[in-house]
Amino acid sequence: MFTAPANTSILPTFRHLAQPRSLRLKVKLVLGMGEKVTGKAFAFGLFTSLVVFPAPLAAQNVHTSRLYEQILENIDITLPGYILDSFGVVRLTPGSNSRISLNVPANRSLEIMGDCDDDCFDLDLVVYNKAGKILAEDREDDYYPIVDFKSDDTGRIEIDLILQECEANYCYAAYSVFIGPDS
Repeated sequence: MFTAPANTSILPTFRHLAQPRSLRLKVKLVLGMGEKVTGKAFAFGLFTSLVVFPAPLAAQNVHTSRLYEQILENIDITLPGYILDSFGVVRLTPGSNSRISLNVPANRSLEIMGDCDDDCFDLDLVVYNKAGKILAEDREDDYYPIVDFKSDDTGRIEIDLILQECEANYCYAAYSVFIGPDS
Protein backbone atom coordinates (compact mmCIF):
# COMPACT_ATOMS: atom_id res chain seq x y z
CA MET A 1 0.00 0.00 0.00
CA PHE A 2 1.24 3.48 -0.92
CA THR A 3 1.01 6.06 1.87
CA ALA A 4 0.55 9.70 1.03
CA PRO A 5 -0.63 12.67 3.04
CA ALA A 6 -4.22 13.93 2.83
CA ASN A 7 -5.18 16.43 0.16
CA THR A 8 -2.78 14.69 -2.18
CA SER A 9 -3.20 15.19 -5.87
CA ILE A 10 -1.28 13.99 -8.84
CA LEU A 11 -0.63 16.83 -11.27
CA PRO A 12 1.02 16.50 -14.63
CA THR A 13 3.89 18.88 -15.20
CA PHE A 14 5.62 19.39 -18.49
CA ARG A 15 9.26 20.12 -18.81
CA HIS A 16 10.71 21.26 -22.07
CA LEU A 17 14.22 19.94 -22.42
CA ALA A 18 17.03 21.89 -24.04
CA GLN A 19 17.28 19.48 -26.97
CA PRO A 20 14.95 20.12 -29.93
CA ARG A 21 11.99 17.84 -30.47
CA SER A 22 11.84 16.56 -26.92
CA LEU A 23 9.00 16.94 -24.50
CA ARG A 24 8.88 14.91 -21.35
CA LEU A 25 5.84 14.38 -19.19
CA LYS A 26 6.78 14.17 -15.55
CA VAL A 27 4.27 13.25 -12.89
CA LYS A 28 4.56 15.36 -9.80
CA LEU A 29 3.09 14.22 -6.50
CA VAL A 30 1.75 17.22 -4.64
CA LEU A 31 1.62 16.33 -0.98
CA GLY A 32 -0.74 17.53 1.72
CA MET A 33 -1.18 16.15 5.29
CA GLY A 34 -1.15 12.34 6.03
CA GLU A 35 -3.56 9.81 4.56
CA LYS A 36 -3.22 6.26 3.27
CA VAL A 37 -3.94 5.74 -0.39
CA THR A 38 -4.57 2.30 -1.83
CA GLY A 39 -3.03 1.24 -5.11
CA LYS A 40 -6.45 1.55 -6.81
CA ALA A 41 -7.04 5.04 -5.44
CA PHE A 42 -3.54 6.09 -6.47
CA ALA A 43 -4.05 4.64 -9.97
CA PHE A 44 -7.46 6.34 -10.29
CA GLY A 45 -5.99 9.68 -9.17
CA LEU A 46 -3.15 9.29 -11.63
CA PHE A 47 -5.54 8.37 -14.46
CA THR A 48 -7.97 11.24 -13.83
CA SER A 49 -5.25 13.83 -13.46
CA LEU A 50 -3.43 12.73 -16.60
CA VAL A 51 -6.40 11.96 -18.82
CA VAL A 52 -9.46 13.86 -17.67
CA PHE A 53 -8.42 17.18 -16.15
CA PRO A 54 -5.36 18.56 -17.91
CA ALA A 55 -6.41 18.29 -21.58
CA PRO A 56 -6.27 22.08 -22.19
CA LEU A 57 -3.05 22.27 -20.20
CA ALA A 58 -1.54 19.44 -22.22
CA ALA A 59 -2.59 21.02 -25.52
CA GLN A 60 -1.19 24.39 -24.48
CA ASN A 61 2.14 22.92 -23.43
CA VAL A 62 2.45 20.83 -26.57
CA HIS A 63 1.86 23.89 -28.77
CA THR A 64 4.25 26.13 -26.86
CA SER A 65 6.90 23.41 -26.67
CA ARG A 66 6.72 22.94 -30.44
CA LEU A 67 7.10 26.70 -30.92
CA TYR A 68 10.21 26.75 -28.70
CA GLU A 69 11.57 23.88 -30.78
CA GLN A 70 10.93 25.90 -33.93
CA ILE A 71 12.78 28.85 -32.42
CA LEU A 72 15.76 26.56 -31.79
CA GLU A 73 15.52 25.33 -35.38
CA ASN A 74 15.48 28.94 -36.60
CA ILE A 75 18.98 29.31 -35.19
CA ASP A 76 20.13 26.79 -37.80
CA ILE A 77 18.41 28.48 -40.74
CA THR A 78 19.05 32.16 -40.04
CA LEU A 79 21.58 34.07 -42.09
CA PRO A 80 25.26 33.22 -41.48
CA GLY A 81 26.79 35.17 -38.59
CA TYR A 82 23.44 36.10 -37.03
CA ILE A 83 22.84 35.33 -33.35
CA LEU A 84 19.60 34.88 -31.43
CA ASP A 85 18.92 37.99 -29.36
CA SER A 86 15.41 37.50 -28.03
CA PHE A 87 12.28 35.42 -28.49
CA GLY A 88 8.84 34.93 -27.06
CA VAL A 89 5.50 33.18 -27.38
CA VAL A 90 2.09 34.87 -27.30
CA ARG A 91 -1.49 33.61 -27.42
CA LEU A 92 -3.73 35.25 -30.03
CA THR A 93 -7.33 34.94 -31.15
CA PRO A 94 -8.13 35.10 -34.87
CA GLY A 95 -8.09 38.71 -36.09
CA SER A 96 -6.12 39.98 -33.09
CA ASN A 97 -2.55 41.14 -32.70
CA SER A 98 0.18 41.45 -30.10
CA ARG A 99 2.71 44.27 -30.12
CA ILE A 100 6.08 43.63 -28.48
CA SER A 101 8.51 46.48 -27.75
CA LEU A 102 12.21 45.64 -27.82
CA ASN A 103 15.55 47.36 -27.58
CA VAL A 104 18.02 46.09 -30.17
CA PRO A 105 21.47 47.34 -31.15
CA ALA A 106 21.25 50.56 -33.19
CA ASN A 107 22.12 50.55 -36.89
CA ARG A 108 22.44 46.77 -37.12
CA SER A 109 21.07 44.19 -39.52
CA LEU A 110 18.27 42.16 -38.01
CA GLU A 111 16.21 39.19 -39.03
CA ILE A 112 12.93 38.44 -37.28
CA MET A 113 11.08 35.18 -37.79
CA GLY A 114 7.54 34.41 -36.74
CA ASP A 115 6.13 30.95 -36.13
CA CYS A 116 2.64 29.70 -35.39
CA ASP A 117 1.16 26.49 -33.98
CA ASP A 118 -0.52 23.73 -35.99
CA ASP A 119 -3.95 25.40 -35.88
CA CYS A 120 -2.67 28.58 -37.54
CA PHE A 121 -2.91 29.30 -41.26
CA ASP A 122 -1.93 32.96 -41.59
CA LEU A 123 0.38 34.97 -39.31
CA ASP A 124 1.66 38.40 -40.33
CA LEU A 125 4.61 40.35 -38.94
CA VAL A 126 5.20 44.11 -39.05
CA VAL A 127 8.18 45.90 -37.47
CA TYR A 128 8.01 49.58 -36.52
CA ASN A 129 10.66 52.00 -35.29
CA LYS A 130 10.20 54.23 -32.24
CA ALA A 131 8.42 56.89 -34.34
CA GLY A 132 5.93 54.34 -35.75
CA LYS A 133 7.47 54.08 -39.22
CA ILE A 134 7.31 50.61 -40.78
CA LEU A 135 10.83 49.17 -41.05
CA ALA A 136 9.80 45.78 -42.47
CA GLU A 137 6.71 43.67 -42.97
CA ASP A 138 5.64 40.23 -44.12
CA ARG A 139 1.94 40.03 -44.89
CA GLU A 140 2.14 36.93 -47.06
CA ASP A 141 -0.67 34.39 -46.79
CA ASP A 142 1.39 31.95 -44.68
CA TYR A 143 2.13 31.07 -41.06
CA TYR A 144 5.90 31.70 -41.15
CA PRO A 145 6.70 35.40 -41.65
CA ILE A 146 10.34 36.48 -42.01
CA VAL A 147 11.67 40.03 -42.30
CA ASP A 148 15.20 41.38 -42.77
CA PHE A 149 16.01 45.04 -42.13
CA LYS A 150 18.43 47.44 -40.51
CA SER A 151 17.54 49.06 -37.18
CA ASP A 152 17.67 52.83 -36.95
CA ASP A 153 19.86 54.87 -34.62
CA THR A 154 17.45 54.58 -31.66
CA GLY A 155 17.58 50.77 -31.46
CA ARG A 156 13.94 50.70 -30.34
CA ILE A 157 11.54 48.51 -32.34
CA GLU A 158 8.02 47.22 -31.99
CA ILE A 159 7.07 43.84 -33.41
CA ASP A 160 3.41 43.43 -34.34
CA LEU A 161 2.27 39.81 -34.67
CA ILE A 162 -1.11 39.66 -36.39
CA LEU A 163 -3.08 36.41 -36.43
CA GLN A 164 -5.20 36.50 -39.58
CA GLU A 165 -6.51 32.93 -39.61
CA CYS A 166 -6.67 30.15 -37.02
CA GLU A 167 -8.95 27.12 -37.02
CA ALA A 168 -9.15 27.08 -33.21
CA ASN A 169 -10.47 29.65 -30.72
CA TYR A 170 -6.88 30.82 -30.27
CA CYS A 171 -3.40 30.04 -31.53
CA TYR A 172 0.08 30.39 -30.10
CA ALA A 173 2.56 32.46 -32.08
CA ALA A 174 6.27 32.95 -31.53
CA TYR A 175 8.86 35.46 -32.64
CA SER A 176 12.64 35.22 -32.69
CA VAL A 177 14.97 38.16 -33.21
CA PHE A 178 18.41 37.60 -34.72
CA ILE A 179 21.14 40.24 -34.83
CA GLY A 180 23.61 40.31 -37.69
CA PRO A 181 27.37 40.62 -37.39
CA ASP A 182 29.00 44.02 -36.88
CA SER A 183 29.36 45.87 -40.17
